[in-house]
Amino acid sequence: MPSYTAENYDDEGNLKAPWWFWLVLLYLLQYWALTIVGMAMQSSEISNLVIGWGWGGFLPGVCALWVGVTYPLRGRWKGVCHSGYILLIVGSVIILGNDIVEGWFAYKNGDMRMWLWASRGCFSLACLLSVAGSRRLRCVYWLSN
Repeated sequence: MPSYTAENYDDEGNLKAPWWFWLVLLYLLQYWALTIVGMAMQSSEISNLVIGWGWGGFLPGVCALWVGVTYPLRGRWKGVCHSGYILLIVGSVIILGNDIVEGWFAYKNGDMRMWLWASRGCFSLACLLSVAGSRRLRCVYWLSN
């Protein structure tokens, strides 16, 4: 186990997640946020967009919500925390797959939004690699108090 300094631990003695962990959670919640904004604005364009997303857009948000809710419990309920880390990886894989599929459909239709989906896919891949490859994040979820 790598050693960390005292400021890397919270008051309960659990290792804190890295700062980019919260950005990944927000990225996974993006479809939920856009849906809430669209409902608040009563926008039919956003409503049509939400219907087109299907489950590929909303499942990563469910994973992110589970991880966000169980994060404070990581020192007390180990099984719940282990599932949270696994769901974080699953959510990242789902959103990457959704970006790849949407980019492929845009490419096949000759749509210029293909570049948007390609850039989103690159960012999703970066999120997945940072979550799956982070030793510190594994320590946060697997080696908590």
